[in-house]
Amino acid sequence: MITLERLERSMGTLAAIIEKHGDAAWPIFERLERERDAILDKKKRLREAIERAEDVQGSVTT
Repeated sequence: MITLERLERSMGTLAAIIEKHGDAAWPIFERLERERDAILDKKKRLREAIERAEDVQGSVTT
């Protein structure tokens, strides 16, 4: 499984390569960005769902 940390490191490495050698690897960088954004979005959506569930449970017991 690809972790957020691994994607961030890879993006940093690739950014340095692109800066030094040109834009040939730019599509790969964009792919890594999409993968990172998907992970962040998934984590955000899960966190929001948990918060909503906690709110519902709190209002039921109150």
